[in-house]
Amino acid sequence: MFLDEVIDLTEECFEKIKKSHPEVILDLMNEFEATIVTPDFVIIKPNQYKLVKKIMYKEKSKWLAVIVIWDKSINSYWIVTAYISRLPIKGEIIYG
Repeated sequence: MFLDEVIDLTEECFEKIKKSHPEVILDLMNEFEATIVTPDFVIIKPNQYKLVKKIMYKEKSKWLAVIVIWDKSINSYWIVTAYISRLPIKGEIIYG
């Protein structure tokens, strides 16, 4: 597990992902959960992690990204969105 912390997913963010990227919630819930627990790699940005896992979706190789932000002052982590990309997700890799 990359983060040994509780990562919250609010009902509001869950509904936002379901509306904006319904395939993540409707078709890929197991992969979504696996990306959080065991990402293939993690990209860091200020106050943000992109947890990324390579998946198969509709018989094609894709990348599933779960965006987690944190507040160091209260040591709190939460998911803000998740999406699928057909292209590799780029950035500064800190894990994987």
